[in-house]
Amino acid sequence: MAETTEDKLAVVDRLVAAFNGPDYDELSRILADDIVFSHKNKGMEGTGKEQLLSNIRMMYDAFPGRTISATQRYAIQGDVVFREATWGGTAAVDVPGFAKAGEAAHLDTMTVFVIRGGRIHEWSDFG
Repeated sequence: MAETTEDKLAVVDRLVAAFNGPDYDELSRILADDIVFSHKNKGMEGTGKEQLLSNIRMMYDAFPGRTISATQRYAIQGDVVFREATWGGTAAVDVPGFAKAGEAAHLDTMTVFVIRGGRIHEWSDFG
């Protein structure tokens, strides 16, 4: 059975809730083992769920309490979800090129997800 728009949006909502938690067990269930990920404007890219979870943990340590907002706008074409949202948090430590300790950071983002079988296979952030 083909995944519906609602199915894909539900995966994104689960991801956002797990990211904001953070709920690493739920993130692990949502992310494909061979996920390809990147943040184009920050020069970060990689492959594999364990690497991405490590990066998410590192960012949570650097920005405790950071959050991704609810979806502001989206479009879906096949397996691809285009999503606009806001990311924000306050740096606990200096993060070169991003924020100094104690500074609030804010990004308006556009994210491209590839979702198949209820799991995220690609995650690319721009912003």
